[in-house]
Amino acid sequence: MDTCNSSEEIQICGLYCQARCGTSEEERHQLQNLWIDATLELVRSDNFLRQELADTVDYTAVAGTILKMLDGQEFHLVETVAKVICMEILSKFEKIQRVAVSVHKKPASWIESAESFGVKTTLCRFIGAIGLGTNLGENLQANLSNARALIGKIPHTRILHASSIHCTEPLLFSNQPDFLNQCLLIETWLHPEEFLRHTQAIERAMGRVKNVPNGPRVIDIDLLMFDNFVVRGLTLTLPHPALNTRRFLIEELGELGIKIWHQDGPLMNQRCTRTENQT
Repeated sequence: MDTCNSSEEIQICGLYCQARCGTSEEERHQLQNLWIDATLELVRSDNFLRQELADTVDYTAVAGTILKMLDGQEFHLVETVAKVICMEILSKFEKIQRVAVSVHKKPASWIESAESFGVKTTLCRFIGAIGLGTNLGENLQANLSNARALIGKIPHTRILHASSIHCTEPLLFSNQPDFLNQCLLIETWLHPEEFLRHTQAIERAMGRVKNVPNGPRVIDIDLLMFDNFVVRGLTLTLPHPALNTRRFLIEELGELGIKIWHQDGPLMNQRCTRTENQT
């Protein structure tokens, strides 16, 4: 039996505009004719029979955003034009889940065999869950606060919600102080591998040194879930392998609206105490 996941798209076709775009100074000196197509996939809604403009996206406003964004700008590549348009649309229209933009331009006059050249770029909003942990330093609450602030500065990323903070006993390597843990719900346009590079850079910037496996750390930032991604790699596993074995993760993710079913048998990290919520 075939299954169909319902989706709703808005299409803008053949939007004509002009921009300074080209690899040579001569091309960028003169306005180039561009034709832009955009496919906008809306965030899923229970209101299938949408009747009000507030329930959808005004495609004339999207078209106006594209034209305004290109006005007075200079680009070397049409690839850049497509990417910038995608980012501008996602940043200004929260009801758009996914955007695909095609940009076409006329080829050089000496090329007669092609009607146009073009590129297509697609960007999506991803929802992810992140786990924070710290047990090293004079102020563990400050460690979590600093990590949240730096995560909020990752490009094209924002923190939607933060769980309460739990004090938990260490696992695997017991001769170390208790941890403070917290989970974050984030929205980002980055793919998980790219997002991981940013979180690892934050760990290094905050002074984490991985000299003792499972040992004390100033900050630990784990990608727990990332939309529907399933990854089994050397540096990243999604969903996180400990997701359904640790009580504090199940409780904190539950606060963020994510239901996790734990595996059969006892939960690891039985001692888990909720502390003051510092978000």
